[in-house]
Amino acid sequence: MGTLPVMLHLRSLSMLWLLVFFSFATSFTAFENWDDDIPSVVYTYNRFAEIQEKCGSVLSSASELKPDDNRSSRIKEELSFVNGDWEQDSGGAPLMPFDDKEMHRSPAGPGSFLKLASFWVVDVDPVRRTRNMVSLSGIMEIGVTARQPFSYRPGWSPKFRKDPGLSSMTILFEGVYIESEENGGEWLICLLGTSMMPRTNQFLPSWELADMYGYKFGEHHQPPLIQDDQIMLVLRYNRTFSLTTGNITGEMKSLHEKSDFKYFDGVHLSSHLGLHSKYQFGAEELLSKACSPYPYQDSLVDEEVILFKDDNICDTLHRYVSRGMFDIMPSWKSVGSNDDANKLGPFILNGTAKDMDSGSNYFRLNVQNLRCSQGIDENNSNYARVFALFRVIQSWEDEYTSADRTGLSGLTLSAEGIWRSSEGQLCMVGCLGVVETSSQRCNSRICLHFPLTFSITQGTTVFGTITSISDTDSQTPLWFEKKTPPDHITSPNKRSKEDPLYFNPVSLKANQIHYDKQLTNMVLRKTFEDILRVLLLIIAIVCTGSQLQYINHCIDPFSYISLVMIYIPAVDYISPLISNGEIFFKWKSFHAHRNQSYEMMNYDRFRFLGYVIKVLSLYALWLTSNLGKKVSATRVRQMGHGLKQQSRLPNEKKIVLITCAVHVFGFLVTHVIREMNAVETVPAPDKFVNERSKLLEWLKELDAYLLLVPDFFLLPQIVGNVLWGNKGKPLRKFYYMGLTCLRVLLHIYDYVRDPVLLENYYGGFDRQKKSLDLNSKFGNIAVAVIAILLAMTVYKQQK
Repeated sequence: MGTLPVMLHLRSLSMLWLLVFFSFATSFTAFENWDDDIPSVVYTYNRFAEIQEKCGSVLSSASELKPDDNRSSRIKEELSFVNGDWEQDSGGAPLMPFDDKEMHRSPAGPGSFLKLASFWVVDVDPVRRTRNMVSLSGIMEIGVTARQPFSYRPGWSPKFRKDPGLSSMTILFEGVYIESEENGGEWLICLLGTSMMPRTNQFLPSWELADMYGYKFGEHHQPPLIQDDQIMLVLRYNRTFSLTTGNITGEMKSLHEKSDFKYFDGVHLSSHLGLHSKYQFGAEELLSKACSPYPYQDSLVDEEVILFKDDNICDTLHRYVSRGMFDIMPSWKSVGSNDDANKLGPFILNGTAKDMDSGSNYFRLNVQNLRCSQGIDENNSNYARVFALFRVIQSWEDEYTSADRTGLSGLTLSAEGIWRSSEGQLCMVGCLGVVETSSQRCNSRICLHFPLTFSITQGTTVFGTITSISDTDSQTPLWFEKKTPPDHITSPNKRSKEDPLYFNPVSLKANQIHYDKQLTNMVLRKTFEDILRVLLLIIAIVCTGSQLQYINHCIDPFSYISLVMIYIPAVDYISPLISNGEIFFKWKSFHAHRNQSYEMMNYDRFRFLGYVIKVLSLYALWLTSNLGKKVSATRVRQMGHGLKQQSRLPNEKKIVLITCAVHVFGFLVTHVIREMNAVETVPAPDKFVNERSKLLEWLKELDAYLLLVPDFFLLPQIVGNVLWGNKGKPLRKFYYMGLTCLRVLLHIYDYVRDPVLLENYYGGFDRQKKSLDLNSKFGNIAVAVIAILLAMTVYKQQK
């Protein structure tokens, strides 16, 4: 007899943990920014003598370090970089194998991969051993990837990973930081590293090595690994960040002999100083060659087009240009006019790009690391000085991965320029690749315009040109633009195909555009929705508390309350406590404006409301848990009346099975109806439709359905009343009617609030499934009606 109460408590506890897992499943997008817990690491500096010996040539240029209280934090911030480029000498000893068999299936071919490297300074030794150097620890992730960037710091452990389309190596470094007066002032770090190297027991050519460690269908063959602590890395940073001095260059090499199987050919790295470094404007001499007289007379500008000439150019640049993707426009001037087939305007194409057609349709232009400073000149006119990095992106590159790249090469232009509101032109001088202080590679002129006139022939928000400063240069002018997206219109035809008036569906698609007060409206909407969440949580707390009081003061058969019914609403309460998931309903604007919504999380009002929501959620969860314990305690007391009474006690197993079966059936029915009524807007190419995309679509539909399960929280109670034949009133009317009104109110708000387009998984190709979309207006009405019918059924059963 004593084990039965324990079993009931264990069953209740297991059900609660099941709901915790279920709340994660209903918001799988919350895992996007979920960080693994990194255990604390004690950094030891045991290789100082070895570092002094191996890095002697670098340390010879070290100057005495001046006192600096912020040196440790500055080193960590300014000397770290992510997603830089790397190349390796072709000596027959590759750093790592790479499986490119999956690349052959890609439309871009087997050469469509990126070589990326990220480096983080993780610790600076507070103990100064000499006057001219500081010890530090760092970690590097370097690899070859098709789509995945190396934007997040890995755990402190040497490792190597090889999958189809991805090879990455994590290297742990210990070294020293020095400052040098050479080359106009430099920061240098020299480090010795340890990693797990993929090697064999004999020296093999690169093609044999790749073939031996190649990927076989259905199996993942990881190469044999061996620890190597003879890796040397030297990184050089310009002390000042300007147009000609903002480079990060490095070399990583093996300290083994060439005959050693651990040896690899030299690796060359490049990046540029990031957001933590302050840019110093001062390229007036170069600007005078590119933009004098200002404004530069650009033949691309139509006289009938009205240009933007506002003073607040920095906000416009950050909104429309920063991290933006520009289409390179085909130009009749470029046909046959460029004698150098290896160039696209000023950009020097690499081997992969040269193998493709050099036409502009294969390339786009990305703008990164934008800096803008406004001021007033001697004529009391408003102007702005601007710096930006222009990068050519090939069509096969992932847009988000490319936007995070920081490497400098023949496909990048560092540019500085000036904007005057009186003229409406941003004129810049561009420097190709890794720029030296001699500025010999600064031969490009970049002009940007922001038209205010929109018509059937003029639909761009930004357009520009890249031309040569030198008249003798054969560089082809490069034109680029950012178009205004069109409206989204779908016109299906419900006539039969035999009808002479039948026509195929007509569809137009568009992304959302920005407007001046968009961020303000988003802040107001987010504030209102968070306040609404607080009010709804208070309603839920009052309803749950009333049921607890009802149990304490009445004598109805409370053992016949379904525990499944009690704990289902707790799914909403758990979500904000264990993740960053939204409670009750998702904020639609978050998906459509991810960057802005990330910035909005820093508002104090949202932090305060977030804390209030978490506290109320915790209290609501505690009340729900107490309610479940009360019901379990009632059943335990009834067990003391004998085995005959125990045989009539409620059993939750059948309720769980029947409820799950109903929900599975409901999901399948909604999925089938959505597929039957889907309107094909644009036929998706084969490269966008694969098993992974189909699985993601199913997960997206399942996620949308699971979010609605709390709306049907009374379903288990209805099933239990039917199975147990209960004729009492275990549920207080205020409890289940109040929670039902809460769920209906949610769908009423979702019905009336402004719609926001959601992202799709196909990069612009999507299918409209409006007929039975549970998040559409019809879906909101249907779910609200079902919730009301369930409440009326419980009312009738208890009457």
